[in-house]
Amino acid sequence: MLKKVSLTIPLFLLFTAVTTAQMFSIESRESRETPNIPQHNVSFSYDFANLSYFGADIQTFDYGFNEPIFRIQYSNPLLDIYWAFGSSLGSDNDIDLTMIGINITGSYPINVTGRSRFTIPISIGTDYTLIRTGDTRGTEDEFSQNSAYFGVGLQFESKIGSSVRFRTNAIPHIGYTSGAFGTEGGVAWKTQASARLFFDRIVDRFVFMIGTDFLLIRFDNSEEKFRYDYFTLGITAGITF
Repeated sequence: MLKKVSLTIPLFLLFTAVTTAQMFSIESRESRETPNIPQHNVSFSYDFANLSYFGADIQTFDYGFNEPIFRIQYSNPLLDIYWAFGSSLGSDNDIDLTMIGINITGSYPINVTGRSRFTIPISIGTDYTLIRTGDTRGTEDEFSQNSAYFGVGLQFESKIGSSVRFRTNAIPHIGYTSGAFGTEGGVAWKTQASARLFFDRIVDRFVFMIGTDFLLIRFDNSEEKFRYDYFTLGITAGITF
């Protein structure tokens, strides 16, 4: 039953997202003032990251750190794929972080007027977070979490001038996280927010993008030792085409 549901939800969202994209295409022909945010984006981000423990047990090890990491991302109106990484983190410079994720999002328009529009993004996604040190690598103490999420948010898009577009959104999620090595799972809470400026036709049909990203994840795992809050605030730049 769970397998059928897990397959049905992404197929439904893909269908509705494609339908929405077709609706936007019709709207753009009706009104050239409605913003048409470029479709494909490749970006690189510099994120200020903080990982902090909130469990009750006294830890024999602590993955906490407060240092910059890097993120590479590809996105289009339906799909978002990202890879975040950092090494030599923490007070002992021995923590390595890897996070890989994918989101599928369908957007439903609720208000389109002139140069602007509001939409409701509905998102499902999954990510894998691996945090470890030399001592915990390959052991049951390794922070290795698989998470799946569902979220509903709000997005605003606007055409500021003849060659500048703006987009911002925020999506809170609820999900489930489980660990490797047969460890137990728990609830995962995630909030994502972003703001983007697109500068059209910088070179031929290519568009320059700059913006900022916010991410907050609470891994409320049933195992105390894996209860962490993960927060990032980053600056991103990329090319849209």
